[in-house]
Amino acid sequence: MVKNTIQPQYRYNFSQVAILELTYVVNFGSELSVVSMLPAFLELTFGLITEQAGMVAASYAFMNLMSCPGGGLISDRSGSRKWTMAVLTAGIGIGYLLMSQLGSSWLLPNAVILTMACSFFVQAGEGSTFAIVPLIKRRVTGQIAGNVGAYGNVGAVCYLTLYNLLPEGAAGNIIFFPTLGITSFIVAFLCAFLLKEPADSFAEHHEGEREMPLSVERDLNWSTEPRHLSCGEVAQVYEGFLPQTLIKSPIKEQYITSHSATKKIENSLITKTKKN
Repeated sequence: MVKNTIQPQYRYNFSQVAILELTYVVNFGSELSVVSMLPAFLELTFGLITEQAGMVAASYAFMNLMSCPGGGLISDRSGSRKWTMAVLTAGIGIGYLLMSQLGSSWLLPNAVILTMACSFFVQAGEGSTFAIVPLIKRRVTGQIAGNVGAYGNVGAVCYLTLYNLLPEGAAGNIIFFPTLGITSFIVAFLCAFLLKEPADSFAEHHEGEREMPLSVERDLNWSTEPRHLSCGEVAQVYEGFLPQTLIKSPIKEQYITSHSATKKIENSLITKTKKN
C-alpha cells in the first residue's frame, strides 16, 4: 500500500473541485463555443451580411464587462455561494433552451435581447465559480484555479466538436442549443445537491487564518532556525504567522490531533511573550 505523503494542510476534497470544473465546462466552455458559432448562426438565420452578424454577435461577449464581476458580487451578497452557483447555472440552461427557438420569424432586436440575457447567466456563472475556488483550500488556491480554468477549454472543444458534427442550419441548431441547456441543468442539479457550501465562506478570515494583533506581531522573533516552540508559537506557525521551518516540537502533534488542545492553543495566541 502506498503511504499518503500529502501533508494535511495541502489536502482538499476533490469532488468539490470536480463539480466546479463541470460548472466551468457549461459556462465558460459554452461561451467560447457560442462566440465561435454565433456570427454564422445570425448570418444564416436573419440574412445579415458578415459584418452585421459579427457586430450583433459581439453583444454576447460584450456582456462580460458587467456579468462576470456581477456573478461574483451576487455570490458575495446572496448569503449562499452554493445556491448562487446552482441558480445561475440553471439560468444558463433556460437561456440556451430559449435560444434554440430562435428563427427567422423573430425580430432581430428581440433575438439580441435574448442573446444578451443568456450571456448574463453564462458569464455571471463564471464569476460565481471563481468566487468559490479560493475557498476550497487556501494553501493550494493556484492549483485549484488552474484545474478549474482548464476545463473551460475542455468544454469549448467538446461543444464545438459536436457542433461541427451536426448538419448545418436549423437542423443542427435545434440540437446544439438544447444540448448546452440540458448539460447546464445537469450541472445545476449537482451544484444544488452535491456541492458543499465552503466553510466560513463569508468570514473575514478564511480557513486557518486569524488576524494577528499588532502587539503580537511587534513581539515576534522572526528567526528561522529550528528550535523547540511554545504552544503559542506552534499555533502561530499553523495559523501562518511564523515560518514552517521553525517546527521542531512534539507539541505540533497535539495541535493537529486534539480539538480541545487546538482551542487552548488558539486562546493562548495573544499571550505570546518575546523570546529572551
